[in-house]
Amino acid sequence: MNAPANDRARAARHLVRIIVDGKTTDQTFGLDPVKQPSPLCQELVFGTLRYYFSLNEAVEKRLSKALRSKDLDLRLLMLVGAYQLRYTRIPDHAAINETVNACRPLRKPWARSLVNAVLRSIAQDVDDEKTECSFELPDWISGRINSAYPAVAADVMNGLLGRAPMSLRVNVSRTPPAEYKARLDEQNLSWQAGLVPEHIVLNTPVPAAQLPGYAQGQVSIQDGGAILASGLLDPERKLAQQSNCRILDACAAPGGKLFHLAESVAPAELVALEINSRRLEHLCSEAARLGFDSIRTLQADATDTSWWDQRTFDAILLDAPCSGVGTLRRHPDIKHLRKIDDLADYQQLQLSLLRNLWRTLATEGTLLYCTCSLFQEENDNVVQQFLNETHDARAQLISAPVGQRTEHGWQLLPRPVNDANLAASVDGFYYARLRKISDNQERPG
Repeated sequence: MNAPANDRARAARHLVRIIVDGKTTDQTFGLDPVKQPSPLCQELVFGTLRYYFSLNEAVEKRLSKALRSKDLDLRLLMLVGAYQLRYTRIPDHAAINETVNACRPLRKPWARSLVNAVLRSIAQDVDDEKTECSFELPDWISGRINSAYPAVAADVMNGLLGRAPMSLRVNVSRTPPAEYKARLDEQNLSWQAGLVPEHIVLNTPVPAAQLPGYAQGQVSIQDGGAILASGLLDPERKLAQQSNCRILDACAAPGGKLFHLAESVAPAELVALEINSRRLEHLCSEAARLGFDSIRTLQADATDTSWWDQRTFDAILLDAPCSGVGTLRRHPDIKHLRKIDDLADYQQLQLSLLRNLWRTLATEGTLLYCTCSLFQEENDNVVQQFLNETHDARAQLISAPVGQRTEHGWQLLPRPVNDANLAASVDGFYYARLRKISDNQERPG
């Protein structure tokens, strides 16, 4: 069977793992940006997830009867075909023929005529049906965004539906940003300056392996909003000047924020916790690529202290598990995997992490709490509850080049990508910086 048909069959199988088995795209594809499926397969999976609701509606109404549960891979294959017809430049005849041919590697050649008929019908009506499902979001997500950000809700939801730009962070411990930008120029890779000097956004994405110096650890792929974490934790750059400084990244994988800290605060002692062994393995591999073998990595649960050596930390980064809705443009699987009831569970986990980690923070130390959520339940509400019950915790004012102030922190919002200013197009992140005050300091009323 030819490669194009195999790519479409593989895309359908990946979608089964996500939609049916509840796996994330990271679990399906792996974390290493170099070891990914073919560009076509990735495009078909991410594109189908992005426009899943309208594509599914288009396919379902053309089926005379529901498919058997064991044939859900065929329905997803038809969604892959519909995505090609509506949103790619692949000629209709090629999209239909290769998707029909993919029935064979799926071991369902009997379905060829069915897939062919459904896709040909969609091809005839493609221009009339592209906008069936506005913003392609579940009602519970769009409802919350409309409620929380009424003035900019349409922009936020359009931002979540769009594609994220390719955002890079130069490893300043290995190469100055100016030199790396010159290397991009030498390879005719067009770029824009980012939010901080080490942040660069490519005008046109390329595979990670094609980035100059990638194998040598000179650059990482990281969203601009995440790149702000290091500066928000240590805005005056005091940690690098502090003797015997200890910093903890409590939920460290995949490691982007951790490694940016390592570039910024050497020679501080860094400790990284990660509960998931597979994600920890990837983090260690990235640490080796970037030259940060001195980071102490532990497979441990940050909701307890069995890992702790009783030496306090001067700073803690808590990138807490959350709904992840702010990263939908990179992880469109989230809108299929998350449910409204998950918010309460995440909130309890976030509070548990804050309460436990606070015990390990030194007096006058700083904890940066962050999520990639847009929802107050996981952001200001969590911080408010923690402040209410923690006598020595104080929220500090913070600001960033993009985003907006909240009661206790700072919220970054995704917006539609603007080619004139790609750097300002960031994922949705929330940050709050908490200071541990001494007992003789007065708590604000």
